[in-house]
Amino acid sequence: MMLEQAHQQNQRLLEAPRSVPAPSATPPLVRSPADTALPARGVAPFPTRGAARQRILALLREYPEGLTAVELRVLLGAEKSLTDTCAGMYKNELLWRVGRGRYVVHDLADA
Repeated sequence: MMLEQAHQQNQRLLEAPRSVPAPSATPPLVRSPADTALPARGVAPFPTRGAARQRILALLREYPEGLTAVELRVLLGAEKSLTDTCAGMYKNELLWRVGRGRYVVHDLADA
């Protein structure tokens, strides 16, 4: 009996209409032509750790609501995950977390 009730409850949840999230006023996640250009053969997209950090900071300044490491990876065209890089930048107080896995620039002028 309880199993049947649980099954019916699950079916009602699956069949219930889903709410659509309201569109945000933030710019869409679109890569610029510079980001979509392939790097020259043998040239890494981030030649140094500092270069990666500077590009992350520059991109996050364009998205004041913040971005996740996955969104940063897509927008920057990175081949590898940027999760560890973002975590290190958070540890070094270059970024703030504003949600689960979402980062913004930590400007000292705002602190």
